[in-house]
Amino acid sequence: MLTVSLLVCAVMALASADDNSTTSLVDVSVAEDNSTTSLDVNAAEDDSTTSKKEEVAPSCEIGWSEFNGRCFLFVSTEMSWADAEKNCLLKKGHLASVHNEEEYKHIQAVVNAHTGGHPTTWVGGSDCQKEGIWLWSDGSGFEFDSWCEGQPDNYVGAESCLQINANESHCWNDFPCSTVLPSVCASVPQSS
Repeated sequence: MLTVSLLVCAVMALASADDNSTTSLVDVSVAEDNSTTSLDVNAAEDDSTTSKKEEVAPSCEIGWSEFNGRCFLFVSTEMSWADAEKNCLLKKGHLASVHNEEEYKHIQAVVNAHTGGHPTTWVGGSDCQKEGIWLWSDGSGFEFDSWCEGQPDNYVGAESCLQINANESHCWNDFPCSTVLPSVCASVPQSS
């Protein structure tokens, strides 16, 4: 969570930088699958003679699964919750938020398709900011839940992150954020 907080602080610092700055280019590089992409924030075509490109419907990246206008990716590499969130951010997403039963079943199907089972897996829920107040790392509302009986319980005061598939019921459990688990990222489809 410290990593996410630091990223938020960095974005806020950049946003509050002097608007009269003479800097004209911002180079953002993201390493993904042994390739690097670069984004020039101020690169806009000003030539009215260029032909219009065909509009292409947004779609999920290869390896991601589309459901209800969102893309989901199972990440088998086991990481702490904060490292898993950072990894999802590098993939232009967040740890998955879950908004209804159908979406939860889809996320479980994504996990099952890659593992042949239902291992405990990180999604984006956390009460790190305030005990008992559960939030999604993508900022969406926490209106749906599938907690196991008696959960969340913050066992020994050290459970602030949400794992799915906690038992044979495949329900949710709060768990120590430093535990290394696979994870599920979610993002919105990208235009080509």
